[in-house]
Amino acid sequence: MTTNPPDHDPFERDTRAAPDAEAGNPASGPAGPWARIATARVMVPLGLALAAVIVVVVAGGTMLRQPITGTATTSPESSATPATSTPAATPATPVPSTPVPITPSPVASASGGAGDAIPADFQPVSVTFVSASRGWVLGAATCDGTPCAVIVRTTDGGLDWTRIPAPATQVVVNGAPSGVRALRFASALDGWAFGPDLWTTHDGGDTWHREALPGGGTPQVMALEAAAGTVHVAFWTGEGPHISIASGPTAGDALQLSPTTVQIGAGPVPQTQIVLHGTAGWLVQLNRDVVGGARLAGGSWQAWDPPCLGTAGPAWLAASSATSLVAACDIGLWSTPQGVHLFTSADGGATFAEQAGALPITALAGITTAPSQPTIVAAGDQADGSAALIGRFSPAASWTAVATLAGGGTFSELGFTTDMQGVAIAQTADGTIQLLMTRDGGRTWAPVGFAGG
Repeated sequence: MTTNPPDHDPFERDTRAAPDAEAGNPASGPAGPWARIATARVMVPLGLALAAVIVVVVAGGTMLRQPITGTATTSPESSATPATSTPAATPATPVPSTPVPITPSPVASASGGAGDAIPADFQPVSVTFVSASRGWVLGAATCDGTPCAVIVRTTDGGLDWTRIPAPATQVVVNGAPSGVRALRFASALDGWAFGPDLWTTHDGGDTWHREALPGGGTPQVMALEAAAGTVHVAFWTGEGPHISIASGPTAGDALQLSPTTVQIGAGPVPQTQIVLHGTAGWLVQLNRDVVGGARLAGGSWQAWDPPCLGTAGPAWLAASSATSLVAACDIGLWSTPQGVHLFTSADGGATFAEQAGALPITALAGITTAPSQPTIVAAGDQADGSAALIGRFSPAASWTAVATLAGGGTFSELGFTTDMQGVAIAQTADGTIQLLMTRDGGRTWAPVGFAGG
């Protein structure tokens, strides 16, 4: 596949004045789509072990057992509903024991280039869409014999992919103290690669630079999401038992520290999830259990008690509007397991009500909702040991397995970009990784290939 030089690429000439529907709205934590936003399972932190890409998936009742190199079909963008989020629940990042200080680089730095071939060993680890057609995937590969980060971009909803420059770093493996593990874009121009480091682009990925975080210390980024022209970053300073939050305009490097902090928790696996919908937002801090949270209201972060505090298990959040939220809670996971339960809020998270019946999964790994449909998709394990995405497409419907990893594994980066289009990263128990997409509202999921880029 060929691509035009950056100066002549129409994609690079897009302006930041694109409608908010193009900007993406992290809503579960991924395309946010929300971009974004499932997270790694809690019982075993997702180290994103990287290996050959072969995945076992049940889609439409057919078990796929062979390497997938083709691409899934898509409907025209004109038939899609406007994007309201990008994928984005964020994979787990243990706090490193030997953090590396982050200092801003005065010189833009990037590896790879527009039009370069996508490496044969490219393996996706994070995905973000700002509309039904425009998206990016961060992956790990080998460049000139050494590990490197690679970014590919689509302008046709995932049918074709081209390589663009990536930060001059590598994808984090097993909690390494330096590198990146996730990618988010807020527009055609503004994007971030992060976890634990923070890299930023404001020219569509032509150049990347390290961005400093306020507050000093040796910061390690835990989560990042952007919506409504603002980017929000949750990070550990390297000092003190709390997570800090900084926010700033997506079009520049001007992060301001919030006075609100959240306790990091005493467990060994700290995880942070940011969920945004327009100017509303929520932060949930996990460390095996739900340990604290914050809520974005009136442009500022405030202390907030998230659902399922003190239930000895994790909770994952998703939002379909500024007031409508769902939370899946793995109650008693670390004490007396009582199953995964669903809670809903109609008042922006002020109160939650438990819904009848437990979800047919254990080891909860994430949840997301469609922007304007009653669709809910959750990730976890089934009784037979397989990892699964399960969907419920109306409040009265039963939960149905819509994608399965035979032999176990996990799903991350789970989220909807439109009512019909969504994304997930699937990793099997042996470490193989693949991007999955749905184009029928979550009822079926198909692997996406990157060959020919």
